Amino acid sequence: MFLAHVRAALGGTVERVNCHPFHHGRWLFQHNGAIPHFPELKRELTFDISPDLYPFVEGNADSEVCFHLALTYGLETDPKNAFARMVGRIEAARAEHGIDEPFVGTFCAADGESIHALRYSSDRSSRTLYHSVGHMRLTSADHGGRIVLPDDGRIIVSEPLEPEYRDTHWAEIPEWSFVTVRAGAEPVVEDFEPAT
Repeated sequence: MFLAHVRAALGGTVERVNCHPFHHGRWLFQHNGAIPHFPELKRELTFDISPDLYPFVEGNADSEVCFHLALTYGLETDPKNAFARMVGRIEAARAEHGIDEPFVGTFCAADGESIHALRYSSDRSSRTLYHSVGHMRLTSADHGGRIVLPDDGRIIVSEPLEPEYRDTHWAEIPEWSFVTVRAGAEPVVEDFEPAT
């Protein structure tokens, strides 16, 4: 299992501590999106991070705050509920501060055995998210080499790796959906609601 992420820095300092994936224990986390007006919400949201976890916050990215909130809310034992509480808390902060711009994100957390991903935005206009369907192999553009995934191997991506096979090799994960991928099983896609 591995995660890869290309960071497009919208704010904060561009340095290693602000780059994905973030990690804690056996968990890795990444986020494609943004908390609108994060500097206005940062102090309040950071104070909600468990005192036991706060010393592990190294950078100043909104994504790292999302991760530590999810850890605070039980990511290690109940990932879907932890994501629901994290999103609900950020939505409450947006509302309390009168922020109209939507909270947008596709999120991924992995513990080495499972990958949990979320496609969410306040106004249902989030970035896309897909999972692979069936047996896949990857080809290196630089070297022409091929990586053949195991029969039960799956990939979760923001955009299909092969646009020409979008309809046959990739399944789009709907808005407000939570997906769990485990070896030896088909991806499980569930409806998602932020906790209130």
